[in-house]
Amino acid sequence: MKKLDSNTKFIKSFNYGAIGLLGIFLSYIFLKANFMLFISASLGIGILIILLIKKTNQKTPDLYFDSDYLHLKNKNASEKIKLDRINGIEHTSTRIKILGFPYYKYLIDYIDPYGTNRTIKFWKRGNDETFEEFKETVKNSKSYHIQ
Repeated sequence: MKKLDSNTKFIKSFNYGAIGLLGIFLSYIFLKANFMLFISASLGIGILIILLIKKTNQKTPDLYFDSDYLHLKNKNASEKIKLDRINGIEHTSTRIKILGFPYYKYLIDYIDPYGTNRTIKFWKRGNDETFEEFKETVKNSKSYHIQ
């Protein structure tokens, strides 16, 4: 099995961390006259951000693939998706820069075992050999639509 995404958890955690720092900065601006209230607000924001990051990392699956399946694994469960049930791989126009590095949002559309269309969202720094290999593997399966 090869890992498809390597940055999704980092990006989500980084975003929450940036929001937390912004919250602490704003609480400093508005509460600098009352130091104890500022400390209390900062601790509350910090604890909230830590809990959000922990919950997000537990729910966000890691994506792995082999010649037959796309594997979604997180702390609580795992799911296998047959590659021939993947309808499309889309490189969206959504892009963010973190520490000067661009990250791009990708979508994988597939049909779950119950016949429902579902989408997986993940972030990558761009096309790499592993991602190209994944696209070729999907392309060689029954149905595909790659943008």
